[in-house]
Amino acid sequence: MHPALTTPLATAAALPLIAMAHGAKPLAAINASAHWLDQTAGATPGPHPVFSPVGLATNLAAAAMWGALMGAALSRTGKPALTAAAVAATAAAVDYGLMPRRLTPGWEMALPRSAVAAIFAAMALGMAAGTVRK
Repeated sequence: MHPALTTPLATAAALPLIAMAHGAKPLAAINASAHWLDQTAGATPGPHPVFSPVGLATNLAAAAMWGALMGAALSRTGKPALTAAAVAATAAAVDYGLMPRRLTPGWEMALPRSAVAAIFAAMALGMAAGTVRK
C-alpha cells in the first residue's frame, strides 16, 4: 500500500479509539472536524447527519494529502520511520500553528491536547505502515 491510503485508514481508526480512551464519545473528534462548516460541530459528540460525514470526509482528505506528501518525501529520504515522524510533526505544526482556526482539524474542541498528539502519532504510524512491502 501507499501512505496516501494507509494514513487515512489509520487516522479514521484512531480517532474514535483515542476519543474513547480519553473519555469522549467515539464521534466527538470526527464531528469536530466539521467545524469549518458550522462552529457547533465541535460540541456535537454523537452521530449527526451532517457533521459526522463531513468530519469524516475532511479527516480522510487531509490524511490522504499528508500521506501523499509522506510518499513524496520518502522518495528523497529513504528513511520511512524518520520521514513519517517528520511529516506528522509538520502536519501538527501546519494544522495548529499556521492554519486559521476555522481550518484546523478541530480535534481540540472535543479532546485534550494529549489526545490530539496521539492522533498525530497514529497518522505517523499510518504513514510508516504505507511503506511496508510484502
